[in-house]
Amino acid sequence: PLHTSHTRSKVEPWVKGKDTNAILATINAVQKSVCDDKKWGADMEYLCMSYFIKTATQLLLEGKHVDIVQIGAHVGFESNDPIAKGMTLFLDELANATNNTMLELRTQFHWTFVEPSPPNIRGLEANTKKYGHICDMRVVRAAVVSDLAENPSGHMTFYGISDVIDPVSGFDSRSKRTLPDWLTQISSLSREQVFKPLFVQAFRRFGLEIDDYVVETNVTTLSYTDLMKQVLVPTDDDDKGSVVATANTYGPLLTLIDTEGFDCNVVEGISPNSPYLPKYLVFEHLHCDAKMAFHHLNNMGFTTSGKDSGNTIAIHALQFET
Repeated sequence: PLHTSHTRSKVEPWVKGKDTNAILATINAVQKSVCDDKKWGADMEYLCMSYFIKTATQLLLEGKHVDIVQIGAHVGFESNDPIAKGMTLFLDELANATNNTMLELRTQFHWTFVEPSPPNIRGLEANTKKYGHICDMRVVRAAVVSDLAENPSGHMTFYGISDVIDPVSGFDSRSKRTLPDWLTQISSLSREQVFKPLFVQAFRRFGLEIDDYVVETNVTTLSYTDLMKQVLVPTDDDDKGSVVATANTYGPLLTLIDTEGFDCNVVEGISPNSPYLPKYLVFEHLHCDAKMAFHHLNNMGFTTSGKDSGNTIAIHALQFET
């Protein structure tokens, strides 16, 4: 596995000494291989259309570091997660396009998975170990809350689904039935969210009561800013041109938020002056009142799309230095 202590070392840029046309051809080839004629689903398709793949490719080839921070990761790499499949294919295609094993470039790609649920954490740690060859990965055990919360970095009650239901297979060792695996993804800091009629009925279709499966756990919470301070580690050479500089003044390339009802709250708490604004932000607006979140994002210089699906893709107008 490529998991490291998340230190950042300067690497020799792949682009050094190469013709500009050859560099552009490589970037375009990776974009085409990952995005053309693929049935990814809305989120990954919007990222492709907004040149996320081209941007990430250019940064990596220039020897810079790229961060993805996935908040509310569940167990990671689920069968219904097109972004996980897309990122995996992206790094494989980049390896093919550069005709090397990509070991250095893979270690420049940092993927942080944030999850508070103990049963999900066990599955997440197993999956990051299984897929650790893809890039540098780390797991953070915490629930992420708004920077504006009264006590953002402390502890809160988390409402999760009992580990009698396997978060990967959906098998319920209590009833001996296989339930939809997405049921364990409804965990939240909001009891009201977990007990929504939709989820109550999902259990009742199998003759079960959700009350028998919800478990309350005291979990660590981190504000959005405190999380970013932890995971965006500076380079060791004070390279101000890198995506994450020594002063920790650059945000991740992509932040994904799926916190079952708290997404809009987290988004609205991000300061317009935050040093940790991502270039790309994907969050689930289906379970929250997103009007204020959209307004806040627009005021911060983001454009939003994908509102017709369950998720919003927001893209910041400012480009990273390249």
